[in-house]
Amino acid sequence: MKYLIDTHVLLWAFEGSDKMPKKVKDILINPTNEICLSTISLWEISIKVRLGKLKLDQSLEAFLDLAKSGNFTFFGLDVEYCKVQASLPLIHRDPFDRALIATAVSEKCVLITADENIREYSIPTLWN
Repeated sequence: MKYLIDTHVLLWAFEGSDKMPKKVKDILINPTNEICLSTISLWEISIKVRLGKLKLDQSLEAFLDLAKSGNFTFFGLDVEYCKVQASLPLIHRDPFDRALIATAVSEKCVLITADENIREYSIPTLWN
């Protein structure tokens, strides 16, 4: 199965947080699953760190290097994602989340997220 992880899922996975349900942890470690990451999430993290809204256990550079070395399929921002984003209802106005939703739709991924606003969209999501 192909999964795109939300930004907070990436952070919690790297922290070893107990905020994630066991089901999500099992999906992330299952080698038969394709775990995807959007560079939009890394962009969001770098902005929040710079603004002082997010603290990491390591430097931002070390965190980004760790993410880059992970066994992820990476998606950048594609023109098709922009078109999909433009057609989404305005349930959620966060531009990072809208980009992730558009990526998940375009790449036919299940989006792993705890964000209830995202789960209101008519896209495959997973949390509990």
